[in-house]
Amino acid sequence: MKYYTNKARQAGMTLIELTVVLLVLIGLAGLLIPYVSGFVSKTHDSTGSSNIQALNNAMIRYTVENYDSYPNKMDSLIQTTDNKVFSKMMNAMPTGYLAPFQLTSDEAASLNGVGITTMMDMDPAKTNATFDNVAGEIAVSKDAYVAIIRETSPVWNGLANILGKPVDTAGNYYVVMGVGEDSTISGATVADVPVHFAGRGDMSAELKYNHFVAVFQVPKAGGHCDIADMALDASAGDNAGVQSSNEVAATATAQAAMDAANPATSGTIPTTEATCDTLAAISTPGDAPEQISVAAGTGNNSTDFGDDPAGTAGNAGAENESWGVTGVVWVSGGSDAKFMGTAMAMMMNNFEGLGGALNNYYKKVN
Repeated sequence: MKYYTNKARQAGMTLIELTVVLLVLIGLAGLLIPYVSGFVSKTHDSTGSSNIQALNNAMIRYTVENYDSYPNKMDSLIQTTDNKVFSKMMNAMPTGYLAPFQLTSDEAASLNGVGITTMMDMDPAKTNATFDNVAGEIAVSKDAYVAIIRETSPVWNGLANILGKPVDTAGNYYVVMGVGEDSTISGATVADVPVHFAGRGDMSAELKYNHFVAVFQVPKAGGHCDIADMALDASAGDNAGVQSSNEVAATATAQAAMDAANPATSGTIPTTEATCDTLAAISTPGDAPEQISVAAGTGNNSTDFGDDPAGTAGNAGAENESWGVTGVVWVSGGSDAKFMGTAMAMMMNNFEGLGGALNNYYKKVN
Protein backbone atom coordinates (compact mmCIF):
# COMPACT_ATOMS: atom_id res chain seq x y z
CA MET A 1 0.00 0.00 0.00
CA LYS A 2 2.87 2.38 0.76
CA TYR A 3 4.41 1.67 -2.64
CA TYR A 4 1.09 2.46 -4.39
CA THR A 5 0.73 5.73 -2.45
CA ASN A 6 4.22 6.89 -3.53
CA LYS A 7 3.48 6.10 -7.20
CA ALA A 8 0.19 8.01 -7.02
CA ARG A 9 1.93 11.05 -5.53
CA GLN A 10 4.68 11.01 -8.16
CA ALA A 11 2.22 10.76 -11.10
CA GLY A 12 0.73 14.24 -10.49
CA MET A 13 2.07 17.81 -10.97
CA THR A 14 2.22 20.50 -8.38
CA LEU A 15 0.50 23.85 -8.84
CA ILE A 16 3.87 25.54 -9.32
CA GLU A 17 4.82 23.09 -12.08
CA LEU A 18 1.51 23.68 -13.87
CA THR A 19 1.99 27.44 -13.63
CA VAL A 20 5.48 27.23 -15.12
CA VAL A 21 4.23 25.10 -18.03
CA LEU A 22 1.36 27.53 -18.73
CA LEU A 23 3.72 30.52 -18.65
CA VAL A 24 6.03 28.80 -21.14
CA LEU A 25 3.11 28.03 -23.48
CA ILE A 26 1.83 31.61 -23.24
CA GLY A 27 5.29 32.91 -24.06
CA LEU A 28 5.57 30.64 -27.10
CA ALA A 29 2.11 31.71 -28.27
CA GLY A 30 3.14 35.36 -27.99
CA LEU A 31 6.14 34.70 -30.19
CA LEU A 32 4.14 32.78 -32.80
CA ILE A 33 1.13 35.09 -33.15
CA PRO A 34 2.86 37.67 -35.41
CA TYR A 35 4.14 34.92 -37.70
CA VAL A 36 0.74 33.22 -37.86
CA SER A 37 -1.05 36.49 -38.71
CA GLY A 38 1.52 37.22 -41.42
CA PHE A 39 1.10 33.72 -42.80
CA VAL A 40 -2.68 34.20 -42.97
CA SER A 41 -2.22 37.48 -44.82
CA LYS A 42 0.18 35.91 -47.33
CA THR A 43 -2.18 32.97 -47.83
CA HIS A 44 -5.05 35.40 -48.48
CA ASP A 45 -2.98 37.31 -51.05
CA SER A 46 -1.72 34.20 -52.82
CA THR A 47 -5.26 32.77 -52.99
CA GLY A 48 -6.44 35.98 -54.63
CA SER A 49 -3.59 35.87 -57.15
CA SER A 50 -4.28 32.22 -57.87
CA ASN A 51 -7.98 32.89 -58.45
CA ILE A 52 -7.21 35.77 -60.82
CA GLN A 53 -5.01 33.45 -62.88
CA ALA A 54 -7.52 30.59 -62.78
CA LEU A 55 -10.41 32.80 -63.90
CA ASN A 56 -8.25 34.43 -66.55
CA ASN A 57 -7.45 30.98 -67.99
CA ALA A 58 -11.11 29.96 -67.75
CA MET A 59 -12.17 33.03 -69.76
CA ILE A 60 -9.75 32.08 -72.52
CA ARG A 61 -10.90 28.45 -72.48
CA TYR A 62 -14.49 29.68 -72.72
CA THR A 63 -13.74 31.48 -75.99
CA VAL A 64 -12.21 28.30 -77.42
CA GLU A 65 -15.27 26.30 -76.43
CA ASN A 66 -17.69 28.96 -77.74
CA TYR A 67 -16.15 30.02 -81.05
CA ASP A 68 -14.35 33.19 -79.91
CA SER A 69 -17.26 34.44 -77.81
CA TYR A 70 -16.80 35.65 -74.24
CA PRO A 71 -19.36 34.97 -71.49
CA ASN A 72 -22.73 36.67 -71.70
CA LYS A 73 -24.78 37.91 -68.75
CA MET A 74 -21.83 39.31 -66.82
CA ASP A 75 -22.62 41.96 -64.19
CA SER A 76 -22.76 45.47 -65.70
CA LEU A 77 -21.65 47.03 -62.37
CA ILE A 78 -24.11 49.83 -63.23
CA GLN A 79 -27.51 50.35 -61.59
CA THR A 80 -30.08 51.50 -64.16
CA THR A 81 -32.12 53.28 -61.47
CA ASP A 82 -29.76 56.25 -61.90
CA ASN A 83 -27.08 55.00 -64.37
CA LYS A 84 -24.38 55.22 -61.73
CA VAL A 85 -21.74 52.73 -60.62
CA PHE A 86 -23.24 50.06 -58.36
CA SER A 87 -23.34 51.69 -54.94
CA LYS A 88 -22.15 48.49 -53.23
CA MET A 89 -18.87 48.36 -55.14
CA MET A 90 -15.89 48.74 -52.82
CA ASN A 91 -14.76 51.85 -54.69
CA ALA A 92 -18.05 53.33 -55.88
CA MET A 93 -17.64 56.85 -54.49
CA PRO A 94 -17.64 59.72 -57.04
CA THR A 95 -13.83 59.86 -57.10
CA GLY A 96 -13.38 56.09 -57.40
CA TYR A 97 -11.61 54.34 -60.24
CA LEU A 98 -14.84 53.20 -61.95
CA ALA A 99 -17.11 55.55 -63.88
CA PRO A 100 -20.39 55.06 -65.79
CA PHE A 101 -20.13 55.28 -69.58
CA GLN A 102 -22.90 55.39 -72.19
CA LEU A 103 -22.12 53.23 -75.19
CA THR A 104 -22.23 54.51 -78.76
CA SER A 105 -23.26 52.16 -81.55
CA ASP A 106 -19.55 51.58 -82.38
CA GLU A 107 -18.60 50.65 -78.81
CA ALA A 108 -21.66 48.41 -78.41
CA ALA A 109 -20.75 46.68 -81.68
CA SER A 110 -17.21 46.18 -80.37
CA LEU A 111 -18.52 44.21 -77.38
CA ASN A 112 -21.16 42.42 -79.44
CA GLY A 113 -18.41 41.29 -81.80
CA VAL A 114 -16.90 39.11 -79.07
CA GLY A 115 -20.23 37.65 -77.97
CA ILE A 116 -21.15 40.09 -75.20
CA THR A 117 -24.76 40.96 -76.07
CA THR A 118 -26.48 40.95 -72.67
CA MET A 119 -25.46 41.95 -69.13
CA MET A 120 -27.04 42.00 -65.70
CA ASP A 121 -28.60 45.15 -64.25
CA MET A 122 -27.39 45.81 -60.70
CA ASP A 123 -29.98 46.45 -57.99
CA PRO A 124 -28.78 48.37 -54.89
CA ALA A 125 -31.99 47.48 -53.05
CA LYS A 126 -31.11 43.78 -52.96
CA THR A 127 -30.02 42.34 -49.64
CA ASN A 128 -26.66 40.83 -50.62
CA ALA A 129 -24.06 42.80 -52.57
CA THR A 130 -22.37 39.71 -54.02
CA PHE A 131 -24.85 36.83 -54.17
CA ASP A 132 -28.19 38.63 -54.60
CA ASN A 133 -27.52 41.82 -56.53
CA VAL A 134 -29.26 41.91 -59.92
CA ALA A 135 -32.65 43.05 -61.19
CA GLY A 136 -32.62 41.40 -64.61
CA GLU A 137 -30.95 41.35 -68.01
CA ILE A 138 -30.31 44.34 -70.26
CA ALA A 139 -28.98 44.47 -73.81
CA VAL A 140 -25.45 45.60 -74.60
CA SER A 141 -26.52 48.17 -77.18
CA LYS A 142 -26.34 51.85 -78.08
CA ASP A 143 -27.09 54.13 -75.10
CA ALA A 144 -26.68 51.33 -72.52
CA TYR A 145 -24.34 52.12 -69.63
CA VAL A 146 -21.27 50.13 -68.65
CA ALA A 147 -18.50 50.69 -66.11
CA ILE A 148 -15.10 51.88 -67.37
CA ILE A 149 -11.79 52.71 -65.69
CA ARG A 150 -11.90 56.43 -64.90
CA GLU A 151 -9.25 58.21 -66.96
CA THR A 152 -8.35 60.57 -64.12
CA SER A 153 -7.75 57.81 -61.57
CA PRO A 154 -4.41 56.35 -60.43
CA VAL A 155 -5.62 52.98 -61.74
CA TRP A 156 -5.79 54.41 -65.27
CA ASN A 157 -2.19 55.62 -65.11
CA GLY A 158 -0.93 52.28 -63.81
CA LEU A 159 -3.18 50.01 -65.88
CA ALA A 160 -0.36 48.36 -67.85
CA ASN A 161 1.38 47.24 -64.64
CA ILE A 162 -1.90 46.19 -63.06
CA LEU A 163 -2.91 43.98 -65.98
CA GLY A 164 0.61 42.85 -66.78
CA LYS A 165 0.39 43.73 -70.48
CA PRO A 166 0.67 46.80 -72.73
CA VAL A 167 -2.33 49.12 -73.01
CA ASP A 168 -3.24 51.87 -75.46
CA THR A 169 -5.06 54.44 -73.37
CA ALA A 170 -5.13 57.07 -76.14
CA GLY A 171 -7.54 55.24 -78.42
CA ASN A 172 -9.48 52.88 -76.14
CA TYR A 173 -11.83 52.66 -73.20
CA TYR A 174 -11.34 49.89 -70.64
CA VAL A 175 -14.71 48.35 -69.82
CA VAL A 176 -15.05 46.42 -66.55
CA MET A 177 -17.70 43.72 -66.03
CA GLY A 178 -18.29 41.47 -63.03
CA VAL A 179 -18.08 37.70 -63.43
CA GLY A 180 -21.06 36.69 -61.29
CA GLU A 181 -23.22 33.59 -60.86
CA ASP A 182 -25.51 34.61 -63.73
CA SER A 183 -22.60 34.68 -66.18
CA THR A 184 -22.72 31.92 -68.78
CA ILE A 185 -19.23 30.83 -67.74
CA SER A 186 -20.63 29.67 -64.39
CA GLY A 187 -21.50 25.99 -64.49
CA ALA A 188 -19.81 25.66 -67.89
CA THR A 189 -16.06 26.30 -68.02
CA VAL A 190 -15.99 26.73 -64.23
CA ALA A 191 -18.27 24.96 -61.77
CA ASP A 192 -18.63 28.11 -59.69
CA VAL A 193 -17.24 31.59 -60.23
CA PRO A 194 -14.63 32.51 -57.61
CA VAL A 195 -15.20 35.14 -54.95
CA HIS A 196 -12.60 37.36 -53.34
CA PHE A 197 -13.49 37.60 -49.67
CA ALA A 198 -12.19 40.84 -48.21
CA GLY A 199 -10.14 40.86 -45.04
CA ARG A 200 -12.38 43.44 -43.34
CA GLY A 201 -15.85 42.89 -41.96
CA ASP A 202 -17.27 46.10 -43.43
CA MET A 203 -16.14 44.89 -46.88
CA SER A 204 -17.73 41.44 -46.55
CA ALA A 205 -19.53 39.74 -49.46
CA GLU A 206 -22.89 40.72 -48.01
CA LEU A 207 -22.07 44.43 -47.79
CA LYS A 208 -19.74 44.95 -50.78
CA TYR A 209 -19.29 43.40 -54.22
CA ASN A 210 -16.68 40.64 -53.93
CA HIS A 211 -16.84 38.97 -57.34
CA PHE A 212 -13.86 39.13 -59.68
CA VAL A 213 -14.14 41.31 -62.77
CA ALA A 214 -13.09 41.07 -66.44
CA VAL A 215 -11.47 43.97 -68.32
CA PHE A 216 -12.06 44.57 -72.05
CA GLN A 217 -10.26 47.04 -74.32
CA VAL A 218 -12.89 48.77 -76.48
CA PRO A 219 -11.85 51.11 -79.33
CA LYS A 220 -13.27 54.61 -79.09
CA ALA A 221 -15.94 55.53 -81.62
CA GLY A 222 -14.60 56.77 -84.93
CA GLY A 223 -11.39 54.78 -84.76
CA HIS A 224 -7.82 55.69 -83.87
CA CYS A 225 -4.23 55.25 -85.00
CA ASP A 226 -2.55 52.61 -82.85
CA ILE A 227 1.16 53.43 -82.61
CA ALA A 228 1.90 51.46 -79.44
CA ASP A 229 4.14 49.04 -81.38
CA MET A 230 5.64 51.61 -83.79
CA ALA A 231 9.23 50.76 -84.66
CA LEU A 232 11.87 51.37 -87.30
CA ASP A 233 12.52 48.25 -89.35
CA ALA A 234 15.81 47.89 -91.23
CA SER A 235 17.12 45.56 -93.90
CA ALA A 236 20.93 45.45 -94.12
CA GLY A 237 20.94 45.07 -97.90
CA ASP A 238 23.61 43.36 -99.99
CA ASN A 239 26.53 44.12 -97.75
CA ALA A 240 25.59 43.19 -94.21
CA GLY A 241 27.67 44.89 -91.57
CA VAL A 242 28.65 47.88 -93.72
CA GLN A 243 26.76 51.13 -93.32
CA SER A 244 26.77 53.14 -96.54
CA SER A 245 25.96 56.81 -96.84
CA ASN A 246 22.61 55.79 -98.36
CA GLU A 247 21.94 53.78 -95.22
CA VAL A 248 22.79 56.71 -92.97
CA ALA A 249 20.57 59.05 -94.94
CA ALA A 250 17.71 56.55 -95.09
CA THR A 251 17.87 55.97 -91.35
CA ALA A 252 17.80 59.67 -90.62
CA THR A 253 14.85 60.23 -92.95
CA ALA A 254 12.76 57.41 -91.53
CA GLN A 255 13.66 58.26 -87.95
CA ALA A 256 12.72 61.91 -88.50
CA ALA A 257 9.38 60.87 -89.93
CA MET A 258 8.77 58.61 -86.95
CA ASP A 259 9.70 61.35 -84.50
CA ALA A 260 7.38 63.78 -86.22
CA ALA A 261 4.42 61.46 -85.56
CA ASN A 262 5.50 60.02 -82.23
CA PRO A 263 3.61 61.63 -79.33
CA ALA A 264 6.68 61.20 -77.13
CA THR A 265 8.47 63.84 -79.23
CA SER A 266 5.73 65.75 -81.04
CA GLY A 267 2.68 65.34 -78.82
CA THR A 268 0.63 64.54 -81.93
CA ILE A 269 -0.98 61.29 -83.05
CA PRO A 270 -2.51 60.88 -86.53
CA THR A 271 -6.22 61.51 -86.13
CA THR A 272 -7.51 60.21 -89.47
CA GLU A 273 -7.17 56.92 -91.26
CA ALA A 274 -5.41 58.64 -94.16
CA THR A 275 -2.69 60.22 -92.00
CA CYS A 276 -2.28 56.96 -90.08
CA ASP A 277 -1.82 55.07 -93.34
CA THR A 278 0.72 57.67 -94.46
CA LEU A 279 2.76 57.06 -91.33
CA ALA A 280 2.49 53.30 -91.77
CA ALA A 281 3.75 53.60 -95.36
CA ILE A 282 6.96 55.47 -94.53
CA SER A 283 9.76 53.63 -96.28
CA THR A 284 13.15 54.85 -97.47
CA PRO A 285 15.03 52.43 -99.73
CA GLY A 286 18.74 53.06 -100.11
CA ASP A 287 19.25 51.37 -103.44
CA ALA A 288 21.18 54.01 -105.42
CA PRO A 289 24.74 52.96 -106.44
CA GLU A 290 27.42 54.40 -104.21
CA GLN A 291 31.03 54.97 -105.25
CA ILE A 292 33.34 53.20 -102.84
CA SER A 293 37.10 53.55 -103.17
CA VAL A 294 39.14 50.36 -103.11
CA ALA A 295 42.70 49.80 -104.16
CA ALA A 296 43.24 48.49 -107.68
CA GLY A 297 44.07 44.83 -107.93
CA THR A 298 42.64 43.80 -104.55
CA GLY A 299 40.31 41.29 -106.21
CA ASN A 300 36.92 40.22 -104.91
CA ASN A 301 36.10 42.36 -101.92
CA SER A 302 32.46 41.27 -101.66
CA THR A 303 32.43 40.82 -97.90
CA ASP A 304 32.90 44.54 -97.42
CA PHE A 305 32.04 46.62 -100.46
CA GLY A 306 30.35 44.53 -103.12
CA ASP A 307 31.36 42.08 -105.82
CA ASP A 308 34.24 43.39 -107.94
CA PRO A 309 36.19 40.50 -109.51
CA ALA A 310 38.47 42.88 -111.36
CA GLY A 311 39.35 44.80 -108.22
CA THR A 312 39.39 48.11 -110.05
CA ALA A 313 39.58 51.39 -108.23
CA GLY A 314 36.33 53.31 -107.69
CA ASN A 315 34.10 50.23 -107.53
CA ALA A 316 30.37 51.06 -107.74
CA GLY A 317 28.48 48.97 -105.23
CA ALA A 318 24.71 49.14 -104.69
CA GLU A 319 24.00 48.66 -100.99
CA ASN A 320 20.21 48.18 -101.30
CA GLU A 321 19.40 48.85 -97.65
CA SER A 322 15.73 49.50 -96.92
CA TRP A 323 14.21 51.23 -93.93
CA GLY A 324 10.61 51.66 -92.92
CA VAL A 325 8.06 52.06 -90.17
CA THR A 326 6.25 49.02 -88.76
CA GLY A 327 3.61 48.48 -86.10
CA VAL A 328 1.32 51.37 -87.11
CA VAL A 329 -2.31 50.25 -87.53
CA TRP A 330 -5.59 52.07 -87.96
CA VAL A 331 -8.18 50.59 -85.58
CA SER A 332 -11.68 51.27 -86.85
CA GLY A 333 -14.52 52.17 -84.52
CA GLY A 334 -16.58 49.07 -83.83
CA SER A 335 -13.60 46.72 -84.13
CA ASP A 336 -13.86 43.73 -81.81
CA ALA A 337 -13.09 44.32 -78.16
CA LYS A 338 -9.97 42.72 -76.71
CA PHE A 339 -9.94 40.76 -73.46
CA MET A 340 -7.26 42.24 -71.20
CA GLY A 341 -7.55 39.96 -68.18
CA THR A 342 -9.35 39.49 -64.88
CA ALA A 343 -8.92 41.50 -61.69
CA MET A 344 -10.07 42.12 -58.13
CA ALA A 345 -11.97 45.41 -57.71
CA MET A 346 -11.21 46.50 -54.16
CA MET A 347 -11.21 49.73 -52.16
CA MET A 348 -8.92 52.79 -52.09
CA ASN A 349 -7.89 52.60 -55.77
CA ASN A 350 -6.74 49.03 -55.17
CA PHE A 351 -7.57 47.38 -58.48
CA GLU A 352 -5.43 44.27 -58.87
CA GLY A 353 -5.01 42.37 -62.10
CA LEU A 354 -2.63 39.49 -62.61
CA GLY A 355 0.43 41.71 -63.04
CA GLY A 356 -0.23 43.80 -59.94
CA ALA A 357 -1.29 40.86 -57.77
CA LEU A 358 1.83 38.84 -58.51
CA ASN A 359 4.12 41.83 -58.00
CA ASN A 360 2.43 42.65 -54.71
CA TYR A 361 2.57 39.04 -53.51
CA TYR A 362 6.27 38.59 -54.24
CA LYS A 363 7.11 41.91 -52.61
CA LYS A 364 5.38 40.74 -49.44
CA VAL A 365 7.09 37.34 -49.53
CA ASN A 366 10.50 38.95 -49.95
